[in-house]
Amino acid sequence: MAIRMPKPENTPTPDNDDNNDDIPMDITDETHTREYINNGQGEGDGLTLEQLDAIGFNEAQDEDVRKKMNDPVGDWIKSERWTIKTSVKGDDHLPGDFSKAGRSYISFEGYPEERYANDLTYKPKLWARMSPDARYKEDGKPDMASKLFNKAKDLYLSIHGEKPQTFTQLAMMLENDEYIVKTMRGDNGPVIIDLKTKERVRR
Repeated sequence: MAIRMPKPENTPTPDNDDNNDDIPMDITDETHTREYINNGQGEGDGLTLEQLDAIGFNEAQDEDVRKKMNDPVGDWIKSERWTIKTSVKGDDHLPGDFSKAGRSYISFEGYPEERYANDLTYKPKLWARMSPDARYKEDGKPDMASKLFNKAKDLYLSIHGEKPQTFTQLAMMLENDEYIVKTMRGDNGPVIIDLKTKERVRR
């Protein structure tokens, strides 16, 4: 079945076309449809819904986008050098905190080794922050920043065979050593929820 597309308004009629008020085309001819619509539109003009319907969905492209929307979760191998940064949250202060200015944080971020999944290669930027200032959720359990701080101390012990003596030692381990970061899916990508030695990697 053919569909007739109206000629765009104010488009000059070619000399060799005495009667092209309507241009019939087969909507199953995707190439023909795309070429006609692309050539018939000026820069900045938008296609109508009817014109988009004539083209149809680009399923291959949409599936490619879908694969790239969410990075895989699970274990990622951290082998490259990561960045360490300290900060303080001024609107969160409790007695006994390290800083009178607020809750102290040590952030670490960087790229893990590539992972292959869904016919694609992934290497997302991962980020987390830990805090030596303990905070607890409503259920009485430590929040993620407190948990990761203790996980980092445990990781240091596993790698170096002794407990860290300074914050600098802990930060240098997170920056330079090789280890595993476990992630779960968050609103803005993978979220680090655990740290462990390379021998415990699981995908």
